[in-house]
Amino acid sequence: MGLRELLHRTGSSRKPERVTAEVVPDDPVEAHRQGKLSFEAAVGRITGKSSSEFIVFPSTGAWLPNFGFTSNNLDQSIAASTWAYSCIVSNARAASELPPIVQTRSPGGPWERNATHELNRLIDVPLGGAPRWPAWGWKQLTQVGIMQRYAIGNNYLMPAVDGDRLLALFPIMKPGSVKAIENPSDGLLDGWDLGAGRGRLPLDGLVNIMSPTAGSLWDGISPLGVAEEAATVDAIASARQRAAAQNRAAPGLIVVIDDIWGQGLSEDQENAALEKLRDRYTDAADSGKPIIFSKGTEIHDPPSQSVGDLAIYDARRFSRDEILAVIGTPPPMVGIYENATLQNFDNAFRVWWMDVLFPLLGETYHGINSQAIWPRYGQNVRLWYDPARSDIGVLLQSAKLDVAKKIRDLGYTANDATREAGLDMAFVKELQVYNTDLARAGRDGGAEEGSEAA
Repeated sequence: MGLRELLHRTGSSRKPERVTAEVVPDDPVEAHRQGKLSFEAAVGRITGKSSSEFIVFPSTGAWLPNFGFTSNNLDQSIAASTWAYSCIVSNARAASELPPIVQTRSPGGPWERNATHELNRLIDVPLGGAPRWPAWGWKQLTQVGIMQRYAIGNNYLMPAVDGDRLLALFPIMKPGSVKAIENPSDGLLDGWDLGAGRGRLPLDGLVNIMSPTAGSLWDGISPLGVAEEAATVDAIASARQRAAAQNRAAPGLIVVIDDIWGQGLSEDQENAALEKLRDRYTDAADSGKPIIFSKGTEIHDPPSQSVGDLAIYDARRFSRDEILAVIGTPPPMVGIYENATLQNFDNAFRVWWMDVLFPLLGETYHGINSQAIWPRYGQNVRLWYDPARSDIGVLLQSAKLDVAKKIRDLGYTANDATREAGLDMAFVKELQVYNTDLARAGRDGGAEEGSEAA
């Protein structure tokens, strides 16, 4: 009750104040109200925590526990295989390039961008400007979330709220320690255990974004776990390649010198013969010179790669293909161009976005909307991704434009064709302006810049 009352009484502009030498009331709420106890100190008394264990939002006085979640375990698992790392990072980076927007709609109407809604503040500063937290933007928040879902199947965001207002979304950086608290009577979810003695949160205390699963209401399937066998084989094969390169340096020439006494050459004789070869035949000027050996000397080519070496290369290639398939990254997107052409690269780019990246972003925003936005703002407001001005957006809108033209040729009106093809009208208008300018330039015969149009 003390913490709730403290949060209720805290003004939006009150700053933490130094404790004076005056008598401080035993009630921390009353002490804070009289200006004799800072907000942090009051929260500390109520919760029994030090000021380093919670975050205060100066603009609202809202309080949030600081769990200090940092971990290298996920990074280590992602980096265990070079191909797994390349695929996961490529997907996360590409998806995070699409900026979020706030959309609203009238009941049953289409979604439209709303640049004045208060949730635009969340897009600009997703961590709410909280002290001692990095100044992350939505790009970093998206990257971390996608990488965590690939690693363990879930990523969690902790919403900071002030009444019905959503102030910030904090990423939990040790998602593997979070456990669902199941109700023993019906098996449904009661809340979240943050693990390692960090406490518990109620059901709405975390936003849980999960990879697709068929067997759990709150635990997603880890794609990296699915590809674990392939990633392990790849890591082992990579280590064997490294060891082979270190331990089996192939010589450029093998010389067998016949020993007429049958006792073999001494070490001094071997070194002398080797030094003689180096002196006479290893410089660039020695290229093409004949080599003279005594009778009985045999010359052999160095051994080529063994069957075992070739098996390592095959294992890495097969593992690579399996990892790419599970994570959903086309080979050209991670720098594999051995079978790439201009046409299939373009197709791979579209498939990558349509089948992998858009669904990843859909998971992200649906989780945030259903668990953090809609309970507070209603289902006619949402955060969503905006592909319209991106490279993939232009490609998709161009393809839809071709569809609209075909529909128009069937006798439909331009408005009906545009609607049926799902065209972005803002894109169409920009394209019309561009085509008009292009046509005018053509009529002008390529007039030089600065000259008047005819």
